[in-house]
Amino acid sequence: MRTVNPIDYYHFNPFVTGVNVATTEQIPSISELRPKDYIDTVQIFQGMTVLIKDQYNASENGIYVVTKNGLELAEWNLGDLIIVQMGEQNAYSAYQCTNKYIWTKRW
Repeated sequence: MRTVNPIDYYHFNPFVTGVNVATTEQIPSISELRPKDYIDTVQIFQGMTVLIKDQYNASENGIYVVTKNGLELAEWNLGDLIIVQMGEQNAYSAYQCTNKYIWTKRW
């Protein structure tokens, strides 16, 4: 059985997309996140993408784009596989959307 490097899989698979960073815990107020805040030891900036996956209210989970005014919800589909690019805990991890608002770690 051949082992697939996650980075190679990400770069050569058109069904995989990436985010810059992913949450490691519940965020008290998504609406208060702003550029220059930190997620998983990474300072977020305008234009970055964030996978929020640990909210107690699952409908707040999803992929967001950082704007100058905070976070804007992006689009995703059931079954999407997301590779996280940065972070102390989540760099090179993969999460799959297994339910409308549930993201399951795959590696």
